[in-house]
Amino acid sequence: METAAAEAARSELVEQREWLAERLEGRGDSLRKSMPDTDADNGLSRYVARMAHYHTGVNTSMPVTATFDLQEWIDEQGFDASVSGITDDAGDEIAALVDLLVDDLLINHFEMDPTAAARRWKGLL
Repeated sequence: METAAAEAARSELVEQREWLAERLEGRGDSLRKSMPDTDADNGLSRYVARMAHYHTGVNTSMPVTATFDLQEWIDEQGFDASVSGITDDAGDEIAALVDLLVDDLLINHFEMDPTAAARRWKGLL
């Protein structure tokens, strides 16, 4: 059973899916190579872009500050949840929902493999 914050986040993520896809589009239907504009975008779009770039290998830098972007969006939405610092059940559920959205966008919108980077790096680990 989802927390109230995760339920509200799920609804908001469904509404923002197409907007996020547009923000991530580069030339044609490809994933844009640069990060979204920090002034024009919110924490959600920055988090989604960072994770999409990382999982596809577009950017191999660990997205260690991505949770701060996600927390910014959670706070803006007024959800009672935390993903940065001390996490809670609602924060973990919201992060999991957003990560599923990233996978969905990569697979269904950009026709990319969300595990490409992991498969490429598995021999190094």
